[in-house]
Amino acid sequence: MKHLVLSDRFGPIDTAGRNAGRRYTGVPKRAFDIFLSLLILPVVAPVLAVLWVLTRMDGGPGFFGQERVGRDGRRFTCWKLRTMVVDAERVLADLCASDPQDRRRMACEPEADA
Repeated sequence: MKHLVLSDRFGPIDTAGRNAGRRYTGVPKRAFDIFLSLLILPVVAPVLAVLWVLTRMDGGPGFFGQERVGRDGRRFTCWKLRTMVVDAERVLADLCASDPQDRRRMACEPEADA
């Protein structure tokens, strides 16, 4: 059984026990998450709106959706503010084709394991 000691003042925490991680699950955690989200929404929403407008100024979409794999293998779309150029995959492919010397630096090829 693994133990993690935070300091001498606190006893060991059972990180491998049957109840490890169950304290903050279920309805209380969900209620806290929703409450905290609603509490910070008035602060975060205007900031996101300004960033979205600034991102849209170059003609591309403000948000970028990427498919991810979640719990139990379920797929979902993770939405993010776009931080790259419009059509980044095509731009990267063009750069990789035009300068073979910089292929690894530009993530055109995976790095060889050392």
